[in-house]
Amino acid sequence: RGQGGHRGGGAKSRGRKDSSAATPTDSVPTQPTQNEPAPAPEATDDAVVCWICAEPVKYYSVSACNHRTCHVCALRLRALYKKLDCTFCKARLSFLNHTYEC
Repeated sequence: RGQGGHRGGGAKSRGRKDSSAATPTDSVPTQPTQNEPAPAPEATDDAVVCWICAEPVKYYSVSACNHRTCHVCALRLRALYKKLDCTFCKARLSFLNHTYEC
């Protein structure tokens, strides 16, 4: 039975809601109104994204088969996972080129 010699109970009542508690009646608008400007699109809309991690590409990794990923995914696959094949076409790669632009 534990301490106190009885189960549950106590000073709290079960199943009753406190009618004095105020509930918010203000609704939050989900779309901008005519007076509010719409949010600006992100600057990364024009950026090329990596097809593996879907992050904007800052530095490209270009394989001999001409498939491109971001340098982070390329290094992660080769160094950590020991994957020496192109993740897109599965061609065996002996080297990768890292560059700013493609």
